[in-house]
Amino acid sequence: MCRPLHLVLAVVAVLGVPVAAAQQAALCPQPKTQAGFLADSFAGEWHEMKRVPWAFDTESDGDCGTVRFSWITKNDVKEKLAIDNYYFMPRSVLGVGYSNRSVSRIVLSAVPDDIANGKFTATFDTQTAEEKRLYPPFKYWVLGTDYDSYAVVFSCQEPPGSIVPHINLWVLSMHPSSYTAEVDAKVTALITAAGLDPSILRPVQHQYGCPTIERCQQCNKPMNVDLEKLKGPWWSVQHSHYADEYDHGSCRSTQFVPESGGINLESTMIYKLTPKEQDTIEITKSQWQRRGDGSFDNTVGGVLCVQGTDYDSWAVVSVCRSTYNVLPVFPMRPFGVRMLASEGGVFVLSRKTGLTPQQQLEANKAVVMAGMPVAHMQATPSTPCPKALLPGSTASAGSTTKTPAVLLLSVLAAALGHLRPAQ
Repeated sequence: MCRPLHLVLAVVAVLGVPVAAAQQAALCPQPKTQAGFLADSFAGEWHEMKRVPWAFDTESDGDCGTVRFSWITKNDVKEKLAIDNYYFMPRSVLGVGYSNRSVSRIVLSAVPDDIANGKFTATFDTQTAEEKRLYPPFKYWVLGTDYDSYAVVFSCQEPPGSIVPHINLWVLSMHPSSYTAEVDAKVTALITAAGLDPSILRPVQHQYGCPTIERCQQCNKPMNVDLEKLKGPWWSVQHSHYADEYDHGSCRSTQFVPESGGINLESTMIYKLTPKEQDTIEITKSQWQRRGDGSFDNTVGGVLCVQGTDYDSWAVVSVCRSTYNVLPVFPMRPFGVRMLASEGGVFVLSRKTGLTPQQQLEANKAVVMAGMPVAHMQATPSTPCPKALLPGSTASAGSTTKTPAVLLLSVLAAALGHLRPAQ
C-alpha cells in the first residue's frame, strides 16, 4: 500500500494547488484526522479501494492491494503499528529481468505520535542508511474511518532537498462489497474537507482470484480423472481474472501426457511484455504427481485439479502455484530475499477452439464447483494463431522454454480454496 511518490505533478494534484505554490517549500499539509481513534478496532485486514496512482499507465499500477494492521505491544502498551502491505504487480512494472508477474510486499512500522487522533510516524523496516537519508520517517495519519466499510489513510514525507512533499493517499475497506456509492460519497467529502483532491485517486480492483501470500490450499472436490481419456491437446478458451501470468498472452494450447503416477504437461503460448513488442512463442513444461484425493501436486507446492470434463470437448482445470518471488527494488524490500506467493485461477479448455452452448453450460457447472463465479471468467484470445502453436505442432527455434517450476499455460492457476475472493 505504501510507495514513495516521485511524480511531482501527481503530488501537486493531490494537494490541489498550483505548481508554483508547491515549489515554495517541501512542507506537509496538516489535514484533520480521526478524533477518538479506536486502535484495537482498526487492527485487521483491509483492502485498497482507491489510491494515488503509482504510474501514469494504470495497467502497470497493480491491483489487489491489501494491508494488515497489527499492534506490537510491550507490557500492554502499544509501541508500534505493524503495517504489512501486499499487492499484485504486473510483469510490465518489473521490467526486463522479471519475466513473471509478482505478489509484492512492503513492510512498515508506525510509532504512535497522537494515537487518540490516529497520528503515526512510519518507516520502512528494511531501509539502508542511505535510503533512510533519502526517505526519512514520514507522517502516517488516519483521516477518517468507520472501522468497517472505509478508512482514509494519508502519508506525507519531506525528503531533504525536495521542492514538494511526497504525498500518498489511500481509501481502504475491510469488506470491498460494503464500499457502496454512498460510502464513496462520504469518503470523497472527507478528502475534500481535508484540503486534498479526491479526483486524482484511481479505483483498485479486487476480483475473485487475487494473488495472495498464503500457501496453496486443497482443491474443492476434484474429479478422479481418467488420464488416458484426458491425454492429448487442449486449447484454453476462458480463464479467470489474474490467472494469466502474462499481460498480453494469447493462443494457449496444452498437451496432457500420462506417465506413471501422474501427468506431464507441455503448453505453448504467445506473449508480449508490452503491446508494442513483437510476439514471443513460449513452451512451458511441468510434471505432476497424483494424490489420493484425485488432485495433483508438484515439487514446488503447486496444486492442480481437473474440476470436470467430458473428455471429448471440454475440461475445467484449476491450478495453484506457490513460488518465492524476489522483490526487485526499494521499497519492495528486503532486496534479494525470497517471499512466498501463491497465485492462479481457473481455466476452461476445449479440444477445439470453442464450445457449443450446451458444452459451455456443462463447463460453467465445473467452474462454479471450482469456487469461481462464471461472471469472473473471461475469454482467452485465440486468433490469429501461428501454426507453431497448433496442438501437436513443434514450436520454432526462436521460442523459449520454461522450467517445471512455471506451471500449465504459463500459470493455469488456482485450486480456489487458497484464493481470497472479493468480500
